[in-house]
Amino acid sequence: MENTTEKESYYNDLEKMSVNELLTNINQEDQTVPEAVRKSIPQIEALVKITVERME
Repeated sequence: MENTTEKESYYNDLEKMSVNELLTNINQEDQTVPEAVRKSIPQIEALVKITVERME
């Protein structure tokens, strides 16, 4: 599993970007979240099942 939140940013010199560029780039990075969750569903499912068993 890849840690997407711990990666270095793809963007350098943020202070040189316009507000629009910053917001656009943040939005583009946010688009990677659903794919990361989709890839992790089997691990999340296993965790939920184990948690439910232990709580019962």
